[in-house]
Amino acid sequence: MEVHAQAKRGFSVKEDEVASPADLSFEAPLKIVEYPDPILRTKNKRIDTFDDNLKKLVDEMFDVSNRRSHRWLNDRLLMELVPRLNAEEIRGLFAPPPWGEKLKGR
Repeated sequence: MEVHAQAKRGFSVKEDEVASPADLSFEAPLKIVEYPDPILRTKNKRIDTFDDNLKKLVDEMFDVSNRRSHRWLNDRLLMELVPRLNAEEIRGLFAPPPWGEKLKGR
């Protein structure tokens, strides 16, 4: 698989667009946007002031990131701690013992 990258050379002559308060509005909880969502292709805007609203947005972004990584970590731990079961063992977990048969360990 070939990968090509195109880099911009030199400096941009035009000024970057500055983000307005409306650009930074959001509703919690944030959702993770995954590729190929077209919003990921939009051009970023420059931020001039780091106000309370932007701080709340950053905090929410960290919370979403931590929740996702903790969920992944918990799934991995569960897979490591719980032994793999074969079909007979799984069937035995959900089937009641036959009438009159003693249970193991009793």
